[in-house]
Amino acid sequence: QRWTSQLSLGEIQRLGFARLLLREGVRLTLFDEGTSALDLTHEATLYSLLTGNTRSYVSVAHRPQLYQWHSHVLVLEQNSQGKALGVSRFSDMAHYRQELEGLGAHRSEKTGLRLQPADGHTANGANGAGGKSENGASHANGVHV
Repeated sequence: QRWTSQLSLGEIQRLGFARLLLREGVRLTLFDEGTSALDLTHEATLYSLLTGNTRSYVSVAHRPQLYQWHSHVLVLEQNSQGKALGVSRFSDMAHYRQELEGLGAHRSEKTGLRLQPADGHTANGANGAGGKSENGASHANGVHV
């Protein structure tokens, strides 16, 4: 029997982060729900370590708490198979934070979120995304999807 079958999903996710942090010279990291099985405290700890040890990252997640660890947010149209509505800097989204956190399962298409359109047209957003900043600053550079 494989030893990994004895671990919980949260333990597997923490082990994956540990392996990543032990590697040197990582330039880009991609996550798809990489902390979904962790509580908010462990998630914050891992993202804090990640921002200090990785140049850039992109994460796909549904938790609004993760926005703070990313410099940019990519907003996707709900039920569109990944159609991008636009991109916004996290710092520009501060006054929308409460509304974004309330999106939940029934995401509003009318958040009023000002986005740089992905296709050149005006866009208001629904689903969010994020990652680590482009200049390697201590604040995370990224895109949250």
